[in-house]
Amino acid sequence: MKKFFRPGRRTVVFAAVVFILAMLARMPASLVTLALPQEIRLQNVEGTLWNGKASAAGINGMLVQERLAWQFRPQALLSARLQWDVSGRFADRNSRLAAILGAGGIVFSGADITLPLEPLATLDPKLKPLQLGAVLRATAKTIAPGNRWDAAVTIERLFSALAPQGELGNYRLDLRGEPGGKGTWQLATVSGVLQAKGSGTFDAQQSVGKGQITLVPQNQMPGLTPALSALPKAGEGYQIAF
Repeated sequence: MKKFFRPGRRTVVFAAVVFILAMLARMPASLVTLALPQEIRLQNVEGTLWNGKASAAGINGMLVQERLAWQFRPQALLSARLQWDVSGRFADRNSRLAAILGAGGIVFSGADITLPLEPLATLDPKLKPLQLGAVLRATAKTIAPGNRWDAAVTIERLFSALAPQGELGNYRLDLRGEPGGKGTWQLATVSGVLQAKGSGTFDAQQSVGKGQITLVPQNQMPGLTPALSALPKAGEGYQIAF
């Protein structure tokens, strides 16, 4: 009677893992774009899930990053983690961060990202009528869902298409996250003719934020005043509530 070889359970599991990794290693990066939200688009995608690049990334047809690239770091496997180094460029400034996937979820490390305000402002129905634009620079040492973290966003050379008289100011947004994904944010004016101050909360897991921002013009702004007047009054200024 012939005996048939039956592989052990560990052998089967190991073979399955090797097969899955081999398939993922060959997965073209263009397939990953199918999982992105409809508002986000990548152009001229090349490479694989592990190492690839795209000539540009956009939100609702507006450019947010050029020369986007991602590179897998095999040495992170020694710590039972998957790590990609991501880089890009906007307004002649380089962007970078490390995306690390481990047992506790995804962690972002060494973030220094420059991107435009315009496509982000159009996503909010209350900000969209103001037609705001600026250069944003976001920095953070580590953003981890299970730990406290801090991030800073500088808003440079804010302008409005409704106010052709010039730049409105520079601002700073500070975010503080708590374990579990919730956190707080504060907005302050660094300099400018449009004073802005605000605070609120956010929930990263639910992708929602709450709070209010008060805008107080220091000079006459003929083009922007009608749009501001549509907002609720708050003392000498106008308030945007989220």
